[in-house]
Order: sequence, then C-alpha cells, then structure tokens
Amino acid sequence: MHLSQLILENFRSYQQKRFDFDEKLNLILGANGSGKTNALEAIFLLASGKSFRSSTLSQLINWDKNYVSVRGTIISKDQKNNLEVLLVKEANRERVTRKYLVDGVIKTRSKYLGTLKTVVFEPEDIRFVAG
Repeated sequence: MHLSQLILENFRSYQQKRFDFDEKLNLILGANGSGKTNALEAIFLLASGKSFRSSTLSQLINWDKNYVSVRGTIISKDQKNNLEVLLVKEANRERVTRKYLVDGVIKTRSKYLGTLKTVVFEPEDIRFVAG
C-alpha cells in the first residue's frame, strides 16, 4: 500500500497544494519554513485524524478560513481508495468538528483508522533512545 496523492486545502501554510508520490521513494526538500513538516503532518492527519505537532485542531486551519480538507489516494495491490479528513471550525471559532470519509462515504473514526498506516519519528524520539 502507498499514498499516491495528497491534496491540501487551507491546511496551515497551504491554501491549495497537491503532492504526487512515487510508489518507491519520495524526498521532501525545501528551505526552512517552506512547509515540509506541514506536509508530513497532513499525511499523519490523513492516517490518524490527529496532529503530531499540535494539541488543538484549530491550529491546523489556515488563518482566515473555517475549514481544512486533507485528501489522499492510497493504492494497494488490488484496490484504490480516496480518503479525506475534513475539519470544520464552528461559529464560536474554538470548537472543531472532524469528518472521516473513505471513497466519499462518512465513517466513524474507529472504522476509518487503519486505512492508511503511518509511523512518525521526531527528534525527541531519538533523544529518548540515545539518552
């Protein structure tokens, strides 16, 4: 299984961005502050419905917008699925609701989890092992 495409809308510094990934190897390169970690965070959000960097979902939403859409296409040997995590900021601007979709069908988080599997290694993880 691999993520072949990632489409971001109003996610952190990205108003609209599309990434196409190769099945074998992908490098994400760029200057400091160019959004490399934001792209990795979006992939993690697509897989888990949460952020590995932020405790509040509202921080993921672009400054003057009220929603985020993170979509991706995953391909396995015998099938292709389109995933989406939709975050919508409610009128009071604090509370954020989540929707999980697989091929356009809303799923509960428990039914959604496991569709795309990811592992995140952060600098703190290395310090824990080395220290």
